[in-house]
Formats: sequence, structure tokens, C-alpha cells
Amino acid sequence: MGAVAVLLVVFVVLTAVFIVWPATNDPQRVDAIVVLGGQPPTARWQRGVELARDGYARVLVLSNHPWMPCPRGPSRVEVICFEPDPASTLGEAVDVSRLAAEHHWRSLLIVTNTAQVSRARIRFQRCYHGTMLFASVSPGWIAWWLWYIPYEWAALGKALIFQRACGSAPMGERLQTVSPTYALAAKRN
Repeated sequence: MGAVAVLLVVFVVLTAVFIVWPATNDPQRVDAIVVLGGQPPTARWQRGVELARDGYARVLVLSNHPWMPCPRGPSRVEVICFEPDPASTLGEAVDVSRLAAEHHWRSLLIVTNTAQVSRARIRFQRCYHGTMLFASVSPGWIAWWLWYIPYEWAALGKALIFQRACGSAPMGERLQTVSPTYALAAKRN
């Protein structure tokens, strides 16, 4: 019984440190704010727009999903929406690192839900070699946490054991740019 109790305590502590209260950063001026997708993305998008409106970056990059249109950003902020390929945190890290190289971004502020911060940090550290800051939004009420904790443990295991490299996924075909004047233009590879 003692070993089981120790394992349970270790599990709870690691869950608290890596999933419930991961290390995040105070916002600072960066080249681009990157908002990761997932369920539900609305709070993340709102946080990204708020950070852009507050002047932390002039570029807002949104991981988009086919069912969500690319939103308008604050004035004087370029909004870039993309569909990651594959549609995962790994795909987002690969595609954002390519966008960063293309646009010469040396610093990113990555916005995601609290439970995903540690895994996103691992994925992005493998793909992007500039300065990375992380901001989070709570996944919400207890039912989301009950789903996120086992999901994040499985996804962390996958990232740490099976997918240890950045990957070579092709850039998603849909890349939309919304200029400061909100003119929508589609850019294809």
C-alpha cells in the first residue's frame, strides 16, 4: 500500500506541475503572437487578440480550423490564419517554425490552454529556435479538466517517447492573411 500511495502522490505532483499549473511568462513585446487551436479555441483567440491589441506584437497567427473563419484583428495588426498539417500541436509547431523562418520572427508569444502549455513547449522547442514565451487560458470548468488531464498525459507520452523530433509535415495548404485594413487574401504554397 505504501508504494501505491507514493506513486499516487508523484502522479498528483507531476500533474500539478506540468498540466494544471505549468510555467508561463508575463507578456513581452515579440515578433508574433501565436494562438494554438483545439477545443474550444474561442478563449485562446480572445486572449491572442487582447495581447495584440495591447501592443505585444503586430502579427497575430491563429491555428485555424475549417469550421472557424479567420477573424479580424485589432487595427494595425496583421492576422495570419493557417490549418496545421497534421492537425495537431506537432503540425502547429512545424508550420509556425516555417512561418517564423519566412517572416524572420525571432520571438513568439504562444497562447494555448493551461493544460497544453508543457506539451506545446516541448513541441515548439524542437522546431523553433528563437525566443518563446507562453501564455495560457484556463480550459474552463471541471469537466474539461477531467478530460484534459488524461489526454495531456497520453499526448505528453507520445511527444516524449514516440515523436522526439520536430517532424517534416508539409505546410497546410490553407494560409489566410487578414491585413490591418481587413482585406482578406488567400495565399497558397
